[in-house]
Amino acid sequence: MPEESINIYMSLVDKVSGPLSGIGTKTKAFSKELQELEQTTQAYSKIQDKLSKETVDYRPCAQSAA
Repeated sequence: MPEESINIYMSLVDKVSGPLSGIGTKTKAFSKELQELEQTTQAYSKIQDKLSKETVDYRPCAQSAA
């Protein structure tokens, strides 16, 4: 009887280990892509902040020129 239990357990481990490995690989790739997206978003945010500040700074010049 104990041998049957071991065989069932080993069979379950073999059927589950492949998909779990695939999930781990995909999760790592997704995490890397998400990190790159966050970095890109931060860079765009800095550019947007700079452009907003420049717009405020240049508005009086544009109004006085008009």
